[in-house]
Amino acid sequence: MVTYENGPNAPVTHTWAQSHILNLISSHHVDWIFTSHWLKKNNENGAPCSFPNDKTTGFKIKLYAHLLLSADIQQRNYPDLYPRRPLLCTECHSDIYNNSHIGFCPAHLTSLNHDLNIAATYLCSLILSSPSAPPGTTDILPLIRRSSLFSPVFNINHPIYLLLHQLVPEELISVISLHIRSRKNGMVIMETFIQYFYSQITQKYWRIHSSSFHSWELSCRITKRKKK
Repeated sequence: MVTYENGPNAPVTHTWAQSHILNLISSHHVDWIFTSHWLKKNNENGAPCSFPNDKTTGFKIKLYAHLLLSADIQQRNYPDLYPRRPLLCTECHSDIYNNSHIGFCPAHLTSLNHDLNIAATYLCSLILSSPSAPPGTTDILPLIRRSSLFSPVFNINHPIYLLLHQLVPEELISVISLHIRSRKNGMVIMETFIQYFYSQITQKYWRIHSSSFHSWELSCRITKRKKK
């Protein structure tokens, strides 16, 4: 939903990240109903209310809003602690380290493409093991890999950017529904796959960046105590 601060006829301004998302979803549509369900879903232990679940939901919302503590967010929050110049990624040392860079760092693209191949194989196994899989369904992996979601990644214009930032592409639903006619079983596969992607891919690259940047912070004597 768009909010107009100065009336409905006023121009709407977006951050670069928001503009990039809007450009992507113009050609790779998002299922907003399932996205909303995913963002609100309790993940870790199934309990309706718990600290781990609150933490997980908060993390997903920060991914969605591009508010994880990358260099640019830290500079905004603590302008006296961090250099005023743009801070480069401590992994590739070539691109600015912001939320859009997570997962798409040149130093990690080979690994990301490998992870996407594994993810395609995992999705294939979920479909084939479903009770709703049509009889005789076997070699569907090539079909899954032909989806743009699992095509080679070269930059942040790839549709997997949406899933990394917690938006569920309609194309993923289409890939599943092509083989699974039962909506109920299809949603189970969808939820299981997105949870896998979140834990095995999204969190993986965030942890790499977070740990690397934290080491840089310590080398500059930027500590949690100084942020209080």
